[in-house]
Amino acid sequence: MGGVGVDAADDDRTPAGAATGVPRPNYGDRSDPGHAARASAFALAAGEYARFRPGYPAEVIAVAVPDDAASVLDLAAGTGKLTGAVVAHLVGSRPDRGAGVRVVAVDPLPEMLAELRRAVVAPVSGPVVEVLTGSAEHIPLPTVVADGVADTAADPAGVDVVLVAQAFHWFDAPAALAEAARISARDGRLVLLWNLEDRRDALVDDVTRLLDTAGRPADADLTEPDGTPRPPYADAPDWTDPDLTVVEWVDHLTAGELIARTQTYSYLIRAEPDVRDRFLVELRDLLDRAVPGSGPLVDRPVEVPMRTLLWSARRRGRSR
Repeated sequence: MGGVGVDAADDDRTPAGAATGVPRPNYGDRSDPGHAARASAFALAAGEYARFRPGYPAEVIAVAVPDDAASVLDLAAGTGKLTGAVVAHLVGSRPDRGAGVRVVAVDPLPEMLAELRRAVVAPVSGPVVEVLTGSAEHIPLPTVVADGVADTAADPAGVDVVLVAQAFHWFDAPAALAEAARISARDGRLVLLWNLEDRRDALVDDVTRLLDTAGRPADADLTEPDGTPRPPYADAPDWTDPDLTVVEWVDHLTAGELIARTQTYSYLIRAEPDVRDRFLVELRDLLDRAVPGSGPLVDRPVEVPMRTLLWSARRRGRSR
């Protein structure tokens, strides 16, 4: 329950500790003094992030990466959850195992990239994987000036697909969209992805309400007031308005893994110890009551319904 999902109908369920007074900032509020600290919090839990955050099913990657893509950028790649899935998709779906396809992973946090390098290994006779330090607002790739002509000899055609998974809400959106356009191919594609726990499920909703008491950002649902997914941007000069594809799936894990997953959320990493400790006590109590089984709580199986949102856009035409 990463704090993003579909709004459930309002009801009278209120978890213990709801009136804690813990501030709930907005992901999108870059003027908040705590924004940068929360955005960099993942460096403190990179190993746990790699181990406990959900991955991306094959059907998600099949939608995100076109069959003819020759270059793919995973922007804000983190520990490589998406990068590894893209490489596996290219190897498994193409007769040439994706030979010659360039997969570039970019992230600003060295700790996250260290996990990516451990997890994502370029296969023999498969895609070429590059790992670079950089940010969405300053992508370390050359500019494509016009009609597929670059201002350097490197990568003259630009990037075919820019992927952003679980991260666009941290970006300076206008700057990031302009940067993605700067390095994209003439008809390049931009795909923004979010793995969301489905709040139509009672357990998911209960855990999410508990996360609210621990400082879950107020704009974390990424939805309109009626519960429909909210487009991540509109009227960008370089990109068409994005179209939505939703892939529903089920994540199978244990209660212990679910508890550990919550500790990889930026606001809990940065939370005061008493807030985090109280949340963990209440979460274990909730799961002990909600998840059946006679064995230790941490070993009990849990099924978490997921919805992956893919917002896809095309690069608008260039002019010299």
